[in-house]
Amino acid sequence: HGGLDGQRSILEINGQKLPSPKQRYTLQPDEMLSYTFGGGGGYYPPEEREPEAVLRDVINGFVSIQSAAEHYKVWIDEQNKSIDWEKTKKLRDSARNIQTG
Repeated sequence: HGGLDGQRSILEINGQKLPSPKQRYTLQPDEMLSYTFGGGGGYYPPEEREPEAVLRDVINGFVSIQSAAEHYKVWIDEQNKSIDWEKTKKLRDSARNIQTG
């Protein structure tokens, strides 16, 4: 129904991705392991999500301001943490024009 692909999980040691997450590896005392969880892609096109819901996700740290604009076509005023409705309309209108081309 137009949703985007989800993201894969990432396993890194000292900032380097492992060639295979299924391999065995013994961490040394000075090494750092980091794991980034994958995320779901969604069911419908992200630009159909209500702008207020996107703003809540930005405020709660679930979505970055950049992702709000790029994927959800919602322009968030970074300083005020509010929706810039004029810029949001332009983003969404532009996305619709590209889709109907």
